[in-house]
Amino acid sequence: MTLRNKGYIRIICALSVLLCMMLGVIFAQSIAADPPDLPTIFYNDEVWYKEDILPLDKYYQSYYMPVSLLESLDGISVTENERFGTLLITYSSGSTSFISFNTKRNSAMTDEMEEFYVLTYEKDGERYVPVETVTSSLGIEMELYTDDASGKTALRICDGNQKKSFEELIKLYYVDSGTDTGGDDTTAPPVTPPTPLDAKTVYLTFDNIDKNMLDDVLDELSAHSVKATFFADLGDVNADVDYLAKLAAKGHSIGLAFDVGGYELDCAYSLNRQNDNLMRALKYKVRICRIYGENDPAAFDIAKKSALDSEYIVCGFDIDLHAQDQKSVIANLAALDHAIKETDTLVIRFTGDGEAIGMLAQTLDFLEEKIICNAKTINDVTQIKNNGEGVRVG
Repeated sequence: MTLRNKGYIRIICALSVLLCMMLGVIFAQSIAADPPDLPTIFYNDEVWYKEDILPLDKYYQSYYMPVSLLESLDGISVTENERFGTLLITYSSGSTSFISFNTKRNSAMTDEMEEFYVLTYEKDGERYVPVETVTSSLGIEMELYTDDASGKTALRICDGNQKKSFEELIKLYYVDSGTDTGGDDTTAPPVTPPTPLDAKTVYLTFDNIDKNMLDDVLDELSAHSVKATFFADLGDVNADVDYLAKLAAKGHSIGLAFDVGGYELDCAYSLNRQNDNLMRALKYKVRICRIYGENDPAAFDIAKKSALDSEYIVCGFDIDLHAQDQKSVIANLAALDHAIKETDTLVIRFTGDGEAIGMLAQTLDFLEEKIICNAKTINDVTQIKNNGEGVRVG
């Protein structure tokens, strides 16, 4: 090959590189100048007030919305736990439905479906979730509307409280420019951000905790600086009761337990024997107790009467956070989200098996994020109204 031919080849290569660069610049400019035309978001009869900073997004063929939009709807609660990589969205309207995302595994589960693949992602500091998946799981409505004159599309999320049709809403707020027809910001609908729940008193209780799990439970309670009440059957005089001293030293309360299906026939007699064992272990007695066996109402009522006649205080509970698998953990958190909105005082019961540690950890994280949690222990002078039983503790 001659030098002249080599020179031609170099020139051709240089021109090719330059042409590619020019085409890349032109393509980039065309993309920047013509962003995807995404729908404007509405919820019920309001325009999404963060439209300018947190607009609707599209990933492949699915619309995604900022999760904070959902909190503008009554009855919807959103909780994200970065430690466990979970995002829980609950909707309470008569009954409670939920969808829980595992943001680390790109999966989700609902109260009706086992785990399935779905993507969420962060954008501009906000978690984005798929509109259709969330609305169908919670039982709320998603509407799409295309304006004939402008060809622009709008999307509305509704929970059934809307008064205007989507077409009426579009006429009020939406013109070709995408701005509202009033002309200035004073005409925009007032938006009240979600109000945090007031301070709640929560009583954490444990029934017959597995001693092998005790240290993990105590570590989790300590990490959140909360105390709990542990109910245990102390009827076996030969039982290892060293753990009771550990509980007492850490400031937790101890209560007695009676099972109507056990070998003891009389509840008061059993509780008195347990108190004798507690006296030998810790040098004090208690009056609080919990009775198991609600599935046998007649025996349960006899046991409760026996305990009350002997001046014991029978402690019930408002919500049972017993979990055997991850789905039941999520279902329990959804139920807890509903319960803390209904009452100022909540007695929570944990049992020491299955997913007990995970259930406790996620519950404490949940309470810490959702409410001003005043966690107390139950003792002989605590005043609690137990749901369902009408028994006042204290």
